[in-house]
Amino acid sequence: DSIGGLIGEGHNVILQGCSVTGRIQLTAENVYGVGGLAGYLDYSTVTDCSADVELVLKAAEEIEYAGGLAGYVDYDSAFTGCAAAGSIQATAPYMYALGGLAGYFEDYNTVRNSHAGVAISAAAPEGGSAEAHDLGGLLGSIDESNRFVNSYASGGDEVYGNNIGGFVGDSSCCGGNLILNCYALGDVEGAEDVGGFFGEAYEYDFFINCYAAGSVAYKEPG
Repeated sequence: DSIGGLIGEGHNVILQGCSVTGRIQLTAENVYGVGGLAGYLDYSTVTDCSADVELVLKAAEEIEYAGGLAGYVDYDSAFTGCAAAGSIQATAPYMYALGGLAGYFEDYNTVRNSHAGVAISAAAPEGGSAEAHDLGGLLGSIDESNRFVNSYASGGDEVYGNNIGGFVGDSSCCGGNLILNCYALGDVEGAEDVGGFFGEAYEYDFFINCYAAGSVAYKEPG
């Protein structure tokens, strides 16, 4: 729970000009909140930070909230001029909220002038089955009133799952998110609610000057 290349859990922290490279490998019953830079953040400011990390996550039951830069971002945090690269390789019966920059955003968070180029894959354990939801090139899942400005994702998602997007997998609750001057370039494959930019959007989500240029495909089980 809350594992990061630099910080496990951060509250009201300021990160400026920080970078992480390497590999995080976890095998556990459950995995929650893993990020190349930080596992969990709230009320924090992240400026000109980067991570180039390979996340190799295996769980007997579930993996939730994993991102190239941050795993779970709670409230009122800002990411400016940040970048994430590398890969997320998740293997579990249930996987939720995996994203190139961050796995999950709660409310009132901001991303500006940032990008992610992280390859994301979600697979079933050997001899078993898997259920995957909310995978995105930049963010896996977002709640309400988040802001994305002048940012893009170039990584791809290849998974038999639901709510798969080149930029964001799922706007999960109450909408009111603003996405301005953003784009996605990665190829996307999934089973249901699959989009080149968003897998699923909610009412009052606003998209202004956005586009997607990757391919979108249906992926069969197995």
